[in-house]
Amino acid sequence: YVCLQNYRRVFDGKEIDELIQDHPDAIFARPIPLGYYGNPVTVARQYPLMHVDSDFATFLGNLSCQSWVNLDCLQQWLHLNVLVAPCNSFVMVREHYNQFCERLEKVIMQTLEDIGLKNIAKRDAYQRRADAFLSERFTSFYCYQMLSQGERVKFASLEFKDNFAEKQEEIDANGNTRSK
Repeated sequence: YVCLQNYRRVFDGKEIDELIQDHPDAIFARPIPLGYYGNPVTVARQYPLMHVDSDFATFLGNLSCQSWVNLDCLQQWLHLNVLVAPCNSFVMVREHYNQFCERLEKVIMQTLEDIGLKNIAKRDAYQRRADAFLSERFTSFYCYQMLSQGERVKFASLEFKDNFAEKQEEIDANGNTRSK
């Protein structure tokens, strides 16, 4: 198995150990509801509300022309009001992981090329992370298609880890690090 976790959201090791006993093809983070100011929204609607709309359209164009993509499954995924497999976090059998990486690279690199790195560089710091936001959507669709194809997929909880406040306390008013 290969594990990839978000730096601020981690799996519970005991839960993963239990799930692996069933020999799944992949374990993804549990789906999270999508909303915007308290109102549920679909995958298709949520990304443009939070990020650059044209990036998602470019991504979908590049994703939909891949021979491995089931277009009916893609349409179903776009109408979900949950983000399947959020936070780019998963545990996957190595063969599936290798295939995932090959497909992710092809779609994301083409999308970034189409968007243009110069255009991305002009954005604010948050929106410059387009590759991460689009990769999260890729992971979500990939998981959804695995489920639709009957692959052995399990879901696990993610725990939010935010030690930023601790790190702030270690820095004095002049920006110097204080020792504990």
